[in-house]
Amino acid sequence: MCGIVGIYNFGNGRSVAEDILRQMCSVIRHRGPDDEGLYLKQNAGLGMRRLAIIDLKTGNQPMRNEDGTVWVVCNGEIYNFQELRAEMESKGHKFYTDSDIEVILHLYEEYGTQCLQFLNGMFAFAVWDERRKQLFIARDRIGQKPLVWAEKDGSFYFASEMKSLFCIPEVEREIDHEALHKYFVYNYVPAPFTVFKRIRKLEPAHYILISEKGVKTEKYWHCDYRKKMKGSIEDYCGMYREILEKSVKRHLVSDVPLGVMLSGGIDSSTILAVMSKFDIPKISTFSIGFQTPGGLDPEFLRARRIAEMFKTKHYETVFKQEDLSLFPGILNFYDEPINIFAIIYIHQIAKFIRENVKVALAGNGGDELFGGYTGYNNILKMARLHNMGRPFSFLTRSHGTKIGRFFSAAFLPPYKRRAEGFRLSAERLAGSLYSGEFREKINNTDTAGILEELFLESGAPEGPRVTDEEYMDGVFYQDLMFYHTFGHTLIPDISGMANSLETRAPFLDNEFIEFSASLPLSAKIPDVSKPSLNKYVMKKAMEGILPDEILYAPKMGFGFSIDWTDWLRNIWREKVKDILLKRSLGRSGLFNMDYVSRIIEEHARGGKNNANLLWGLITFEIWYEMSVEGKKPGDIII
Repeated sequence: MCGIVGIYNFGNGRSVAEDILRQMCSVIRHRGPDDEGLYLKQNAGLGMRRLAIIDLKTGNQPMRNEDGTVWVVCNGEIYNFQELRAEMESKGHKFYTDSDIEVILHLYEEYGTQCLQFLNGMFAFAVWDERRKQLFIARDRIGQKPLVWAEKDGSFYFASEMKSLFCIPEVEREIDHEALHKYFVYNYVPAPFTVFKRIRKLEPAHYILISEKGVKTEKYWHCDYRKKMKGSIEDYCGMYREILEKSVKRHLVSDVPLGVMLSGGIDSSTILAVMSKFDIPKISTFSIGFQTPGGLDPEFLRARRIAEMFKTKHYETVFKQEDLSLFPGILNFYDEPINIFAIIYIHQIAKFIRENVKVALAGNGGDELFGGYTGYNNILKMARLHNMGRPFSFLTRSHGTKIGRFFSAAFLPPYKRRAEGFRLSAERLAGSLYSGEFREKINNTDTAGILEELFLESGAPEGPRVTDEEYMDGVFYQDLMFYHTFGHTLIPDISGMANSLETRAPFLDNEFIEFSASLPLSAKIPDVSKPSLNKYVMKKAMEGILPDEILYAPKMGFGFSIDWTDWLRNIWREKVKDILLKRSLGRSGLFNMDYVSRIIEEHARGGKNNANLLWGLITFEIWYEMSVEGKKPGDIII
């Protein structure tokens, strides 16, 4: 686990400046405080900051092959490296470290870019091939590890975080208005965009080849949901337990202590239950709670019970409202705006965990893989309404009303339904929130085409009718590769690495993802009218291992107990006005300030809940002051 950077002057032959490469490493020292390493060869250079997890003595990077003609830097972990190493050694490859990362070099020598088909892990890596004068950069299937890049005048730059690219004078910080529009629609900027025009994110399951011929990007994997298993729920539960146990075991490989981020829900509790089967002297668990008028929140108390049940060394901390003052410093690690209030306390728990361990396992991905969100039940009801034909089509004439839009969306072709909802949201934002100048810059911008592409990529047909199962598979894949990848994988990485903590997600193991895709819908959502049964196979598989109050508790979501929307209405009411009406938002020329003022007052009166949009604007304001106006986080009052 670390942060990586690099420069390849593929089209101009300029030598790479060592001081620039070191500066790019220095600004992401938080990602790897244990070591720094560089490789420089005329017009190519690699750099890294290391957080030592596996092979503490000889695992420093960059790493080389036997004759020093191929080099690698990697941020992440390769969980199946031991099997891959044995295979490579049987083919005559020589290893000089015990690191998981060295296996990438030999796989690349053997298979070229096809080496990605063998890797099971979370990673963003760069391989420099001296003989071919080629740079090969790749990101893992689900995008657990980030990578950003920029290209200008025959030079290619890459890094784990944008702040490294800001060390390069040629990389300009011009705002990308299309990306900013997507931020307000989705709450974050999805790949390949960043909030800056000249910087792009490498998409999950993609690689880039940079050579003297230019820059080429390819997708190397997608999840196919068409191959369904046939069996009983008992069969599926047995396979679930077997595959999850193998995944957790792979995720436990470490030369430093590790623990579990325990929320009190089924996902993290399941990880702990499986982890407890292995020979670990004393498992450390970590929970964050929220103080409510009725006391500590229920999930925090359930986490405490699970920790007692498995006799862990349990650590607890309670989130306090006044910790909002930390927000500018936290947001600074993200380099672009992200409208998710939870990053405040996720950062805090990462800091809390890092005081005790370097690695923490978490339950990310369970909802997208196994249908955990209660919203899926409404989506499935809409799909069934569509398959009934058009007996309610008269309701679609109520254009502009909520029910009219619901029924209009229900009768669109399946792959368009969710996408159209986001398009309508984008139109509303453009027509109310943005200034005329901003609207002109995003004319003809399609905010939701990627959702249509992902739906079809899952294997769902393009025609006017699909089965319930085909439709929900498309939705699950959209959420896994869009909602989860661009939001839920980013936050654990940034929050964790800001505190030099590695987070691992066993549910996102390659084998586990493909297993979930092969399950029928009945194993995930057996009864659309009973959301408590969602994630059915997960719950049935853990009956008798975890208590029913964990397995069948209502879906809550991390941090549900704190009413931060009410804080914006009451105790932070004057702060909201000051931040949004008296600082940089109006000067930016991007927004309709009369509308901003109106939604502040609407929310304050309690007539309409505008909390998400208000927090998105507050986040943008703080980011703008830091990234455009050049203020330091400590100089920003919130």
